[in-house]
Amino acid sequence: MKRTMWLCSLLAGVALVTAARGDMIDVTYLYDHYAGGIDTNESAAALAASIWECVYESNDNPLSLSGGVYWIDNFRHDPIVQTIVELGNSMLASLSEMPIGYTSSADLWILRSTEHQDILVAGGRGPSVPEPLTMTLLTLGGTGLLVKSRRTLKKIATR
Repeated sequence: MKRTMWLCSLLAGVALVTAARGDMIDVTYLYDHYAGGIDTNESAAALAASIWECVYESNDNPLSLSGGVYWIDNFRHDPIVQTIVELGNSMLASLSEMPIGYTSSADLWILRSTEHQDILVAGGRGPSVPEPLTMTLLTLGGTGLLVKSRRTLKKIATR
Protein backbone atom coordinates (compact mmCIF):
# COMPACT_ATOMS: atom_id res chain seq x y z
CA MET A 1 0.00 0.00 0.00
CA LYS A 2 2.77 2.45 0.91
CA ARG A 3 4.58 1.70 -2.37
CA THR A 4 1.42 2.43 -4.37
CA MET A 5 0.85 5.70 -2.54
CA TRP A 6 4.47 6.71 -3.08
CA LEU A 7 4.24 5.96 -6.79
CA CYS A 8 1.00 7.92 -7.12
CA SER A 9 2.51 10.93 -5.37
CA LEU A 10 5.64 10.64 -7.54
CA LEU A 11 3.60 10.64 -10.74
CA ALA A 12 1.21 13.41 -9.75
CA GLY A 13 1.32 16.05 -12.47
CA VAL A 14 3.54 13.89 -14.69
CA ALA A 15 2.44 12.00 -17.79
CA LEU A 16 4.01 8.79 -19.06
CA VAL A 17 4.62 9.19 -22.77
CA THR A 18 5.93 7.26 -25.71
CA ALA A 19 8.26 8.60 -28.35
CA ALA A 20 6.89 11.01 -30.93
CA ARG A 21 7.52 8.38 -33.59
CA GLY A 22 5.13 6.12 -31.71
CA ASP A 23 7.64 3.53 -30.55
CA MET A 24 10.15 3.39 -27.70
CA ILE A 25 12.25 0.70 -29.39
CA ASP A 26 14.73 3.27 -30.77
CA VAL A 27 15.19 4.73 -27.30
CA THR A 28 15.68 1.35 -25.66
CA TYR A 29 18.12 0.24 -28.38
CA LEU A 30 20.27 3.34 -27.84
CA TYR A 31 20.12 2.89 -24.07
CA ASP A 32 21.02 -0.82 -24.24
CA HIS A 33 23.94 -0.34 -26.61
CA TYR A 34 25.54 2.87 -25.36
CA ALA A 35 24.65 3.55 -21.70
CA GLY A 36 27.09 0.97 -20.32
CA GLY A 37 30.01 2.36 -22.32
CA ILE A 38 29.74 6.03 -21.35
CA ASP A 39 33.22 7.18 -20.38
CA THR A 40 33.30 10.88 -21.25
CA ASN A 41 31.03 13.88 -20.78
CA GLU A 42 30.77 14.18 -24.56
CA SER A 43 29.55 10.60 -25.01
CA ALA A 44 27.02 11.08 -22.18
CA ALA A 45 25.73 14.26 -23.80
CA ALA A 46 25.59 12.56 -27.20
CA LEU A 47 23.55 9.65 -25.83
CA ALA A 48 21.17 12.00 -24.03
CA ALA A 49 20.72 14.13 -27.16
CA SER A 50 20.19 11.02 -29.31
CA ILE A 51 17.54 9.67 -26.96
CA TRP A 52 15.68 12.99 -26.86
CA GLU A 53 15.97 13.17 -30.67
CA CYS A 54 14.08 9.86 -30.84
CA VAL A 55 11.48 11.13 -28.39
CA TYR A 56 10.80 14.56 -29.89
CA GLU A 57 11.55 14.32 -33.61
CA SER A 58 8.52 14.09 -35.86
CA ASN A 59 7.94 11.33 -38.38
CA ASP A 60 8.46 13.81 -41.19
CA ASN A 61 12.15 14.35 -40.38
CA PRO A 62 15.08 11.93 -40.34
CA LEU A 63 16.80 11.28 -37.01
CA SER A 64 19.66 13.78 -36.91
CA LEU A 65 21.05 16.17 -34.33
CA SER A 66 21.93 18.57 -37.16
CA GLY A 67 18.37 19.55 -38.09
CA GLY A 68 14.66 18.90 -37.66
CA VAL A 69 12.35 19.61 -34.73
CA TYR A 70 14.95 18.70 -32.09
CA TRP A 71 18.52 19.61 -32.96
CA ILE A 72 21.73 21.06 -31.51
CA ASP A 73 22.71 24.54 -32.66
CA ASN A 74 26.48 24.98 -32.90
CA PHE A 75 26.45 28.62 -33.96
CA ARG A 76 29.71 29.30 -32.10
CA HIS A 77 31.45 26.40 -33.88
CA ASP A 78 32.52 24.91 -30.56
CA PRO A 79 34.62 21.76 -31.14
CA ILE A 80 33.12 20.04 -28.09
CA VAL A 81 29.58 20.64 -29.35
CA GLN A 82 30.66 19.42 -32.79
CA THR A 83 32.01 16.22 -31.17
CA ILE A 84 28.70 15.71 -29.34
CA VAL A 85 26.72 16.15 -32.58
CA GLU A 86 28.98 13.73 -34.47
CA LEU A 87 28.85 11.09 -31.71
CA GLY A 88 25.08 11.47 -31.42
CA ASN A 89 24.55 11.19 -35.16
CA SER A 90 26.69 8.02 -35.25
CA MET A 91 24.55 6.59 -32.43
CA LEU A 92 21.40 7.46 -34.37
CA ALA A 93 22.87 5.90 -37.53
CA SER A 94 23.38 2.64 -35.62
CA LEU A 95 19.59 2.32 -35.34
CA SER A 96 19.60 1.02 -38.92
CA GLU A 97 21.56 -2.02 -37.64
CA MET A 98 18.89 -2.88 -35.05
CA PRO A 99 17.69 -6.45 -35.64
CA ILE A 100 14.06 -7.04 -36.54
CA GLY A 101 12.13 -8.08 -33.44
CA TYR A 102 14.66 -6.48 -31.08
CA THR A 103 13.66 -6.58 -27.42
CA SER A 104 15.28 -4.52 -24.70
CA SER A 105 16.94 -5.71 -21.54
CA ALA A 106 15.76 -2.59 -19.69
CA ASP A 107 12.42 -1.04 -18.85
CA LEU A 108 12.38 2.63 -19.79
CA TRP A 109 9.77 5.25 -19.02
CA ILE A 110 9.68 8.88 -20.06
CA LEU A 111 8.09 11.15 -17.49
CA ARG A 112 6.87 14.33 -19.14
CA SER A 113 6.00 17.37 -17.10
CA THR A 114 4.52 20.66 -18.19
CA GLU A 115 6.43 22.51 -15.46
CA HIS A 116 9.81 20.75 -15.25
CA GLN A 117 12.35 19.01 -17.44
CA ASP A 118 11.25 15.64 -18.81
CA ILE A 119 12.99 12.63 -17.29
CA LEU A 120 13.97 9.24 -18.65
CA VAL A 121 13.71 6.54 -15.98
CA ALA A 122 15.49 3.22 -16.48
CA GLY A 123 14.81 0.06 -14.55
CA GLY A 124 16.66 -3.13 -15.29
CA ARG A 125 15.23 -6.56 -15.67
CA GLY A 126 17.65 -8.26 -13.36
CA PRO A 127 17.64 -11.91 -12.44
CA SER A 128 14.31 -13.01 -11.07
CA VAL A 129 14.19 -13.66 -7.35
CA PRO A 130 12.00 -16.53 -6.18
CA GLU A 131 9.18 -15.69 -3.84
CA PRO A 132 9.62 -16.71 -0.19
CA LEU A 133 6.69 -19.13 -0.46
CA THR A 134 8.29 -20.89 -3.44
CA MET A 135 11.57 -21.27 -1.58
CA THR A 136 9.71 -22.59 1.50
CA LEU A 137 7.82 -25.18 -0.55
CA LEU A 138 11.02 -26.30 -2.29
CA THR A 139 12.78 -26.64 1.07
CA LEU A 140 9.90 -28.61 2.58
CA GLY A 141 9.73 -30.88 -0.46
CA GLY A 142 13.49 -31.49 -0.37
CA THR A 143 13.35 -32.21 3.37
CA GLY A 144 10.46 -34.65 2.84
CA LEU A 145 12.40 -36.50 0.14
CA LEU A 146 15.46 -36.68 2.37
CA VAL A 147 13.47 -38.09 5.33
CA LYS A 148 11.73 -40.64 3.08
CA SER A 149 15.03 -41.79 1.54
CA ARG A 150 16.60 -42.20 5.02
CA ARG A 151 13.63 -44.26 6.23
CA THR A 152 13.86 -46.41 3.12
CA LEU A 153 17.59 -46.94 3.68
CA LYS A 154 16.99 -47.90 7.34
CA LYS A 155 14.34 -50.46 6.31
CA ILE A 156 16.72 -51.98 3.76
CA ALA A 157 19.57 -52.08 6.29
CA THR A 158 17.44 -53.83 8.98
CA ARG A 159 16.33 -56.65 6.65
